[in-house]
Amino acid sequence: MKYILLLLTTLSAAVCFAQNPCKINITGHVIDEHNNEPLAFADVFIIEQAIGTTTDENGGFKLTNVCSGSAQLRLSHVGCSADTISVIIGGDTHLHLNLEHHLELLELVEIEAEKPHQDIAAAEMLAIKQLSKTDGRSLAAMLENIEGVQSLNTGGNISKPVIHGLHSNRLVIVNQGTRIEGQQWGGEHAPEIDPLTADELEVISGASALRYGPEALAGAIIARSTKLDTLKGTQGWLQMAGATNGQKGLLAAKVQGQFLDSVPLYYSLQGSLARSGDLFAPDYVLRNTGSFNRNVDARIAFVKTKYGAELHYGLINTDLGILSYAHIGNLTDLQNALSSEIPINASDSFSYAISRPKQHVVHELTSAQFWFKPNLAGKLNLNLSRQYNLRQEFDKTIFVKAENAADLQYEITTYQADLLYVQRFSPAYKFEVGSSFQTQANTYTGRFFIPNFRNYQGGFFAINHYQLGKFEFEAGARYDKRWQQAFMYRNDVLFAPNRQFEGLSFNAGMMYAAKKMRVLLNLGQAWRPPSINELYSAGLHHGAAAVEFGNEDLQEERAQTATLKLQFKEVKLKGNPLQISVSTYAYRFDQFIYLVPKKPATLTIRGAFPTFEYQAIDALFRGVDFSIRYDMHRFQIALRGEMVRASELKTGNWLLNIPNDQFDVNLAYKFSAKNWGPTISLSSVLARTQGRFPAGVDYANPPSGYLLLNSEISGVLPFKNNHISYSFRVENMLNQAYRNYLNRLRYFTDEPGRSFILSIRIPFKHFKNN
Repeated sequence: MKYILLLLTTLSAAVCFAQNPCKINITGHVIDEHNNEPLAFADVFIIEQAIGTTTDENGGFKLTNVCSGSAQLRLSHVGCSADTISVIIGGDTHLHLNLEHHLELLELVEIEAEKPHQDIAAAEMLAIKQLSKTDGRSLAAMLENIEGVQSLNTGGNISKPVIHGLHSNRLVIVNQGTRIEGQQWGGEHAPEIDPLTADELEVISGASALRYGPEALAGAIIARSTKLDTLKGTQGWLQMAGATNGQKGLLAAKVQGQFLDSVPLYYSLQGSLARSGDLFAPDYVLRNTGSFNRNVDARIAFVKTKYGAELHYGLINTDLGILSYAHIGNLTDLQNALSSEIPINASDSFSYAISRPKQHVVHELTSAQFWFKPNLAGKLNLNLSRQYNLRQEFDKTIFVKAENAADLQYEITTYQADLLYVQRFSPAYKFEVGSSFQTQANTYTGRFFIPNFRNYQGGFFAINHYQLGKFEFEAGARYDKRWQQAFMYRNDVLFAPNRQFEGLSFNAGMMYAAKKMRVLLNLGQAWRPPSINELYSAGLHHGAAAVEFGNEDLQEERAQTATLKLQFKEVKLKGNPLQISVSTYAYRFDQFIYLVPKKPATLTIRGAFPTFEYQAIDALFRGVDFSIRYDMHRFQIALRGEMVRASELKTGNWLLNIPNDQFDVNLAYKFSAKNWGPTISLSSVLARTQGRFPAGVDYANPPSGYLLLNSEISGVLPFKNNHISYSFRVENMLNQAYRNYLNRLRYFTDEPGRSFILSIRIPFKHFKNN
């Protein structure tokens, strides 16, 4: 089908080459591959030109003002696996497109890189323009514009995603089909993933992420790249970006294609290099907050109609400075720093040097995926992977013989095997069954914080999908068991406790889809075992600049979950489209594992640090997320908000470090009706003061709320058959001094100030002559 489509569009290009290159009309129909029924409200999107539309009730669509040249055509629909087709656009063309329809009720929030894929409880998605204009920001920073997602920060260059107030051990990140495993249990341990390697970002919220294990209690973030067998010829891109705050620079490149026309063997190779110096707060330099990232990603795929295989290798190599103001020598200076509006001995001297305290992280991911599809109704997929994670931590004060030696070094190696079988018994019924196994070993050298340990984990799951008219139903269950043994010395005697944890997760979902409205309901139960740091940590948590103590009495954490979502699409207000999405959710936790302050602070030979310990409480999380978008010709207004409430069930006391209410407003205007015309936007972020916290428990009260203003101009520049994308944005335009409540280092400094950021991506394509 795809090759026939490519041939027809190529012939069309030869006949119509004299047409205006950006005045082409593309019409067509999208139908269900199984029963040839039209697919209404399917999304049709040209990736390079950022042009998209939605099919009508008969599956028909029309794209206008399309530019000539090669393009990637992206198709997606409720309950369908999104597909990408390479085409050459030369003139007005009518296309007949097929999609494989299936149900995905358990996916609560989906984010894709190109175009909103309306899935179960889908909120909004990152357009490929947003991914391509990044200046090397973290995964969390890229996702925090999404409904229901915020970020947990440690200093200015370490962050991780937060979904519904939950993060770290309650959130799974999957890269190219492999669950990321590393020393990621702490708030200052950023996920080892380069967002530039992703063509799609999908967020699955709540207990519905059964496929990804018990730690996906808050959800799973899925990073994928384009299927290599959809590529024609050789193509890729070169990206350059720079930011004034931190004097940051980024250079990245990607090339991909097919080795030989006669062999279905495809490749992709990508590399990125990013460096930043000390970040600037409005009134001083955030000393020792530089970063240096060197990343590589390579894929090779062999693809036939009924079977295939893909090998993947990814390398993350990062050096991160830890804010020097957070490592303080004595208790008096610590108390003064906690009560001061500016750091003690604040500096205005900029440097690219990354000095002690700092982190050095190397993460290797090697995976092999195999799939077998004997017929259209069934598919078997096997993923085998190995991960190696090296983390070195260098304290501010040197206690080792060699100045360049780490004070603490972790090495963790993880092997995973994931098996999934999908069978479609009818167009309305699909069944999935799968299993996953993992073995993991961690060793450390240097001072003690967490012990050496071994983990063995296995799990099985099954999910049923059924469609009945306008209703879709899903039900799934998963069982997991973990064997864990730690090794440590106590009073010169080896202590090797062996713990076992097990639990059952399940989820049931229902969706009602009318013409302009969808109602989605999910109910479930989830659990997770306590992590090694929650059980046995004892000492300085280097990156967080805190002393932490585990709790060996912790048991499995369990939660009952409920989510209700309403979506209104293509509602008309004065003749213009209005889209509304509102979600409410609740998580009731039994034995919620909670890090709480322990006073007084601890004085060690390495300095004075706030102190925390892990406890288990019964807790209730509830909240509301919403987004509203209104389009008026070339003008667009978008409003988004997140509100989370979390309290202890027994006492009713509020919990610490829960996201404060946040609201975002974005105003955008497109100067030209042409698709390559520039768009200018002005956005504001309003974060309210967190007034819900237990008084007198934390080392400092929550900071005041703030209002930030940002602006951006972006677009594409047609150049021959390519389209150069660009963006120029200003973050924190007013250079506002503020502190983020979710930043563990808010005790000591303000957030970074104003930054001017320029990003340019230059694509290239070469098609061989037949």
